[in-house]
Amino acid sequence: MTHTYSISGMTCNGCRSHVEKTLSNIEGVISASVNLEKKEATIEMDKHIPLEKLQKVLKDDGGKYSIDNLGDQPHLSDTMRHSYSISGMTCNGCRSHVEKTLSNIEGVISASVNLEKKEATIEMEKLIPLEKFQKVLKDEGGKYSIHNLGEDFKLKDTDEEIPASAGIMTHTYSISGMTCNGCRSHVEKTLSNIEGVNNATVNLEKKEATIEMENHIPLEKFQKVLKDDGGTYSIYNLGEAPAPSEIKKEKLPKGVGTGVFYCPMHCEGDKTYDKAGDCPVCGMDLVEEQNLSVITTEQWTCPMHPEVVQDEAGSCPICGMDLVPKQPDLSSEEKT
Repeated sequence: MTHTYSISGMTCNGCRSHVEKTLSNIEGVISASVNLEKKEATIEMDKHIPLEKLQKVLKDDGGKYSIDNLGDQPHLSDTMRHSYSISGMTCNGCRSHVEKTLSNIEGVISASVNLEKKEATIEMEKLIPLEKFQKVLKDEGGKYSIHNLGEDFKLKDTDEEIPASAGIMTHTYSISGMTCNGCRSHVEKTLSNIEGVNNATVNLEKKEATIEMENHIPLEKFQKVLKDDGGTYSIYNLGEAPAPSEIKKEKLPKGVGTGVFYCPMHCEGDKTYDKAGDCPVCGMDLVEEQNLSVITTEQWTCPMHPEVVQDEAGSCPICGMDLVPKQPDLSSEEKT
């Protein structure tokens, strides 16, 4: 005898194949043929098999799919649950972000993401096309992708399959030149905007940047971007950053320095020092007070961000430090 039933929960040919195989393996079933478009299963059996048995087998198989008599509609209170593959996650922060993004999609009751398995289990009121999930993640930045379980992930707009060993890679580098949270934020934003970088996280205390990228980006590219950004900050492989004492310090022109030094961050208020050195609180280079009577320029600059030049005193818009009078260019004087 042959019976035809309604199947719910299928979204792709992989689902169809799985349901067909599961039903075919039930004792007493001679053959089972599933039609994805009609969402129907035609089952040939030795003798009548109660619908409840077919329903139990699919429920015990994970509960993703349901079988009913033709014309029967699932109860409105019924929900469906599907699991998908997620690519692009590298840490628990990624997991949490993907989980929150999927949970906020209209029609989704809950979303649970497993970082280790790289899977998302989504409970929904009614079937939501996979394409909707894919579009939401793409519009949200494109760092993460969602696919049916078992489907090979392909590179965007190509047919080239990603090798099993490929994926998002993470590298950590040393950063020099940062002195405050404003510096940290600026470096983080600059590195994040480089093409091919998925994410960049900068740690001010460790003076390190952790960069996630789709493909390896040469260190020289990062170095060039920071140099073109003003040259205040530098990036090196871990362990290769120069010691602070090796960094060249600019010389003050004669008659400009007063011989009194202070911390530009004012860690100890207005306290001054009688010689150059590092601030005992934050470690920054002390700045020498300048004799304004011999300075002909009326421009002000940031000691840590020389690209910042203003016509009056104030604070650096990048790091918040006090601006100091811009030193005159002595290159022509030194040649004579």
